[in-house]
Amino acid sequence: MAKFAFIINVEGADPATHKAELQGKNLNRIYCVDGKDAAEGLVKDLDKEVFRIFNFCGDFTAEDMEKYEADVTGGAKFQNARYAPEQKEKLEKLDSFAEYGVIIIDSGMVGIRKAEISAPGCNVRVRFIRNVKEAGNAAMELVDEGIDFIELCSWFDGEKTGAIIKAVDGKVPVGSCGI
Repeated sequence: MAKFAFIINVEGADPATHKAELQGKNLNRIYCVDGKDAAEGLVKDLDKEVFRIFNFCGDFTAEDMEKYEADVTGGAKFQNARYAPEQKEKLEKLDSFAEYGVIIIDSGMVGIRKAEISAPGCNVRVRFIRNVKEAGNAAMELVDEGIDFIELCSWFDGEKTGAIIKAVDGKVPVGSCGI
């Protein structure tokens, strides 16, 4: 069983209380942390639990990924969300980042599974899916619920991310840890 963590930077968040967990084929945990130092501490703790796949929201940089990778015992993959230029432009024009959508693949899921995290100033809605078709449906559901933007786990390469951008018909910016 793989252990996967998606880490989101939210001012005032505490990873002890602002988290969600769902087990399918993988153990999936989503955490909100207050700053990059808190993320580094969390990565070290999760390394002790043998987490080996780490995805981070777009607030983190490639340099952060290198730093965190140096903190673990080895073999872990670190990827941060990135945006295609037209999606980045849309993201930078947002007035609010309070409603945040995340979509994560787990082939062991049956149907779309949901988790929510209410952190200070940010509501995170997570959807766990099995395939691109479910991801498109989940993305539209998130848009209908009023999210401001969506970030995808590292399973979503450029082609799969493009399918989600198409599914939401440009209504919100979409980034991915896999591009």
